[in-house]
Amino acid sequence: MGQKVNPISNRLGIIRGWDSNWYGGKKYGDTLLEDNKIRKYLRTRLAKASVSRIIIERTLKMVTVTICTARPGMIIGKGGEDVKNLQEELKKLTDKDVQINIHEVKRPELDAELVAAGVARQIENKVAYRRAVKMAIQSTMRIGAEGIKIQVSGRLNGAEMSRSEMFKEGRTPLHTLRADIDYALVEALTKVGIIGATGSGKSWLDYAVVIPKRLCALRGQGAAVMLGNTQGTLARNILEPMRDIWGEGLVGNISSDNTAQLFGRRVHILGADNRKHVARIQGMTIEYAYGDEMTTWHEEVFQMLKSRLRCAHSYFDGTANPADPHHFVKTFIDSDADVFCQTSTIDDNPFLPTEFVENLKREYAGTVYYNRFILGQWMAAEGIIYRPFADSIAAGDRRFYWPPDQPLCPWRVQIGVDFGGNGFFPCRPFENAGQCFGDFGR
Repeated sequence: MGQKVNPISNRLGIIRGWDSNWYGGKKYGDTLLEDNKIRKYLRTRLAKASVSRIIIERTLKMVTVTICTARPGMIIGKGGEDVKNLQEELKKLTDKDVQINIHEVKRPELDAELVAAGVARQIENKVAYRRAVKMAIQSTMRIGAEGIKIQVSGRLNGAEMSRSEMFKEGRTPLHTLRADIDYALVEALTKVGIIGATGSGKSWLDYAVVIPKRLCALRGQGAAVMLGNTQGTLARNILEPMRDIWGEGLVGNISSDNTAQLFGRRVHILGADNRKHVARIQGMTIEYAYGDEMTTWHEEVFQMLKSRLRCAHSYFDGTANPADPHHFVKTFIDSDADVFCQTSTIDDNPFLPTEFVENLKREYAGTVYYNRFILGQWMAAEGIIYRPFADSIAAGDRRFYWPPDQPLCPWRVQIGVDFGGNGFFPCRPFENAGQCFGDFGR
């Protein structure tokens, strides 16, 4: 129970109160949307003021907004001018009388929202995520917390494949309802996390239209399956965005038997990164399948999936980041199979700031990753990979060329780079006059 439910909602009415206190009546929907509008506006307007909670109370003619913050001075301003201006802005936003109360969070190290925001901001500033998390844990435990648990998910350290990593210290009894446990989710908008063409092609249309439409049209003649790199990436990339749109009643959580109830249908939620997953779909008749991050799959899982789509009306929808042009997914797309393929570039995303897009283009210009990350093309990871090489060629400084005052040796040099873990591993074997020796390093 405690592992699957938001710890705050699980304790409402027991040790925790609601963040919105009012009776809506027939105008419940409009009032709820207005609360959401107020919170979004304040989060944006007070982004640097360390806002933890926003509590909204309503009477017949008055809206009272209580802002919990670790930096009350930034909101109040000199002589209370800033808070008065904020009050007038909220009046225009709601067309109602608004009263603003400021509540100071005296120990921000014990507030989940502020701790998570601090870690996220450090990650955005290119601080190593492990260092940021461990510092947050130490400061929280030093203040007097009984325990803390932090999970970091995404393309950690800029890795090609997303993953999750959890850090914990002390005790966090999620099943004990009288335990005062705070919870927060904060996103760090890093460059590797919001690259348009490498977002696996998933879009709001997938979550809101394509997948629900396919599932509701099932005839019960086969199974429904969702496959991704791992169950965790499927939950983060697909199920959570769908739940934000459709709600928990229609989009359930993954149960212990690797299934989830989606729009009244039982759907198998499976990983596809390892050969062992072939056995999980072997023998199935699949009526509908959705694939996430297909270029991270094991090829045998993909081949088995194709053979399981045995209904006359079977459908398969999938998304993939561009990879090597000889990848099995690219081979399948280019085959004579009945495939509709839609591609996108970073310029197709209207929600990314223009300045961010231009900076990203400049950073990748002249490297092989420009084709993948900016243009969304299937390109082999060869040619110029590192930015210093591209800058050197553009400047014509020839600093990576063999020195002209030294004689050339009859060597054949091959450089292989394995991108993985927390860095890269270069291996440089040299062959000269029949003898081979190497230079290895990290």
